[in-house]
Amino acid sequence: MQPKFRSIPWFDICLAGFVSARDGSLAPAGEYGILSAFEFEDGFAVASRQSRSFHYIQPKQSVGVDLGFYFKKSGGLKGEFLFKRLGDEVTLFSLSMKEEVRTYNVPKDFVVDANLEDAIFSKGHVMYAPLSNGQLLAFDISIGTLKWKQDRVGKTAIFEDKIYCIADYTIKELDANTGEILREESMQDLIDTYGFRPTGAHKVYDEYIFAMASGKPGMVAIYDRQDLNFLEMLKLDEMIPMGTDHLHWHNGKLFVLDFGKTLHVYEL
Repeated sequence: MQPKFRSIPWFDICLAGFVSARDGSLAPAGEYGILSAFEFEDGFAVASRQSRSFHYIQPKQSVGVDLGFYFKKSGGLKGEFLFKRLGDEVTLFSLSMKEEVRTYNVPKDFVVDANLEDAIFSKGHVMYAPLSNGQLLAFDISIGTLKWKQDRVGKTAIFEDKIYCIADYTIKELDANTGEILREESMQDLIDTYGFRPTGAHKVYDEYIFAMASGKPGMVAIYDRQDLNFLEMLKLDEMIPMGTDHLHWHNGKLFVLDFGKTLHVYEL
């Protein structure tokens, strides 16, 4: 039996809940908040609104397990862990063991004079942690050691083995393994020509980097990911909400949802 989906308003997206029944099938059990879901190779973890805990669901095997664990600010790591951030501490929760396994106090453990911020992300066993002073830390969660530290990183997005950063009106490409700056380009021409300022987030796909301005008019600056060359500027009449949920690239088309809930579709 496969989970069933239903359409409801954009800011209250839910899916029908399923947990393991005695016969091994998935039985309905309320609603899950899909905006808190984390996708893994063979399933996903999603927060139940009733139990206030994550459920690990494997649709192909018709298996759903209540993990008895919920963190409001969470993320997934390599299909093996969930994590929470509380202040300057990051706690890892093992999906296989179904328990907390390790807690890091980032300033203390890695000797930095700054506080941990949101937007933690990961690749493999490496966690990338933005700090209040603009630095980005990369540490190996399997052994708990610092891999590298980079200054003035700003907003980040990871794609394959590269990290793309925007700070101080400059776009940079970092090596995710070493933290080395591979390329960087000034965005000053976009400010002078279009009045563009990268106040929103940015997203990275195979060919493109899409940087957003969240003011009015909403703007999307399109960059070639291979060489960081600016390609095109898209202008919307309405603002683009903060975050990355309102811009998606699919089958050669760019989809942008503005603040007035109008969906804009562009072919590049």
